[in-house]
Amino acid sequence: KIIGDGAFYSCVKLKEFSFPSDSNLKSIGNGAFQNCISLNNMKLEKVEYISELTFYSCSSLTEINIPGTVRVVNDQSFEACEQLKKVTLNDGVEIIGERCFYDCLNLEQVILPKTLKEIYPHAFDGCINLLDINIHKESVKIGDFAFGNCPKLSH
Repeated sequence: KIIGDGAFYSCVKLKEFSFPSDSNLKSIGNGAFQNCISLNNMKLEKVEYISELTFYSCSSLTEINIPGTVRVVNDQSFEACEQLKKVTLNDGVEIIGERCFYDCLNLEQVILPKTLKEIYPHAFDGCINLLDINIHKESVKIGDFAFGNCPKLSH
């Protein structure tokens, strides 16, 4: 049910990790895949909790799909994932944590859910290739510098 803190920390040759759709995995611990620099494919079906720093500096990840079973994508979960180009947050996700996607230098597309309530400070700061963002409702609280240093952001 749980992948513990630092479980695969710095497993630099780990390329792929997935859970069967019938798995009972509910939670991924702090830094569980931190610095797994070769990890390029991650399937997160039915996961409910993504801790802080979970995928920090997984520099080969190019796309991530966060299921609606996750309510909060915690602080720094995907920080410094330099090759990340597309993020899909499905309906059910309510909060994007502080520095969650900070310095994801190649991030171009983010699909936000209609259930989103808050984007914490610096969540997308430094995403220098982020082109546009579509926030579905006016009541979403947007933290300081949530989209700071995103020079290509136009919408």
